[in-house]
Amino acid sequence: GRSTKFLTVCTDLGSASKSWFNAYADRIVVPTPVLREKAIRMCREEVAEYDEERVSMVGLPVRPAFRPEGSKENYKKKVGVEEGKMVLVVGGGDGMGPIVEIAASIEASLPPDTSVVVICGSNSDAQSRISSTCGDKVKAVGYVENMPEYMNAADLLVSKAGPGTIAEAAVCGLPTLLYDFLPGQEEGNVDFVT
Repeated sequence: GRSTKFLTVCTDLGSASKSWFNAYADRIVVPTPVLREKAIRMCREEVAEYDEERVSMVGLPVRPAFRPEGSKENYKKKVGVEEGKMVLVVGGGDGMGPIVEIAASIEASLPPDTSVVVICGSNSDAQSRISSTCGDKVKAVGYVENMPEYMNAADLLVSKAGPGTIAEAAVCGLPTLLYDFLPGQEEGNVDFVT
């Protein structure tokens, strides 16, 4: 036998590939009851007498920094946003998805007292395009280390359906509009939160 423990941690909220659920893992960790049931069912397809106690549901860990402390206005000052409402658009650390088009679309129907911050991550092309085509009410930034401050400053988050981002927004009490998901992997996250 092996001496090293084999642990699988699945972070998606509502769906996951069968490859996450190996009946021979010492422990499978999942964030939701939906995934716990799925893990047990799939492992029992592999090993009929599978012990369901080997599947632990622990939620999705979120850094304490995402818990709001202080006023939304103070957070807005920290991220350089004037008074009024703020829409935060994110595309993950790589700035994935149609964030340029989303920024332009939001700008076209923006109420006067609202600004948009688009976090482009490492996507410098998107950052440049947004900066050169959108007006003063839209601010494009690159990769940021202070995402909790941006989320706590925002009044609405526009994001793809990444499980970490969904959980962070929930901790912040931030309403979220999901614009896309990775097929298969993140699809169940949309169903889970709607």
